[in-house]
Amino acid sequence: MKKVLLSSLTAMLPLFLLAQTFSSEALFAKKWDRNTVVEVNAADGTSAVRILAYSKDIKGTLKNMKPVKINGQSYRILRTDRVINIQNEAEETLLLTSSRQMKVIMPNGETFRKTNKSNRIFSYVNEEGKVIMEAKLRDNSVSHKIEILMHEDQPLLLALGIEMLVKRAEEDAYFSL
Repeated sequence: MKKVLLSSLTAMLPLFLLAQTFSSEALFAKKWDRNTVVEVNAADGTSAVRILAYSKDIKGTLKNMKPVKINGQSYRILRTDRVINIQNEAEETLLLTSSRQMKVIMPNGETFRKTNKSNRIFSYVNEEGKVIMEAKLRDNSVSHKIEILMHEDQPLLLALGIEMLVKRAEEDAYFSL
């Protein structure tokens, strides 16, 4: 019995090493102001994502913009109505979502699909149905916490998940007044 258990754990070890866990400190969304930055770090400390808590309106348009830094690389998240775009500094679109963020399209033609319709717990799968990202917004009566499990290295999809969870935490704080 011990040999079977040991051999099965040894075989599954590469699967555990592939997944990377990201989490934030407690988010007190009711205390956010226009300059609040949400930071989400990898459990091993190798990666970090910094995103502005509130978006800024772009004058003369119906777009909102949020700067985001992923491991020192700068991007910006543009939100128009219900569609989210992620652009690099040269204003090239690197990620585009459908309305309600149920489908994600990358410039190379790769697509991802959102499996859960919840705004608190959801995951994105690739075309073969393999889970790429699992995201959760945990909360109690006062604060929220972002937890994301990445099964593949997709930093832009990670930024999208964080943006969606930060937006949900902001909405929760607003409606709980």
